[in-house]
Amino acid sequence: MVTHVSPPVSREDPDEATLQHSINRNEATHCEMTTPNTPSKPDPHDSHQQPGPLDIILSVLASFFGVQSGRNQERDFRHGRAVHFIIVGLGLTLLLIMGIWIAVKFALRAAGV
Repeated sequence: MVTHVSPPVSREDPDEATLQHSINRNEATHCEMTTPNTPSKPDPHDSHQQPGPLDIILSVLASFFGVQSGRNQERDFRHGRAVHFIIVGLGLTLLLIMGIWIAVKFALRAAGV
């Protein structure tokens, strides 16, 4: 609770006393609670370094499923090189195609075809 003490009213100039009273009243009603400015902890994912090999692989896998986070996408576009993502994307695509091909081969062999 904010207590307000009015300044002594001068009998010579009533307009100035009224003005001072309204200024003090506005200061009392516009008090805001603030939190101290504490430095936030640095985000380990928000570094200014290029993404590492594991970061690139995880980003490409996430993009395959369409679940890439905005923060990681921003990091990739700011600090990553497109050629790294293209190479990893092509490699993972080939692995996916080969995995499906092998799975179909095993399924057909198990079915006796």
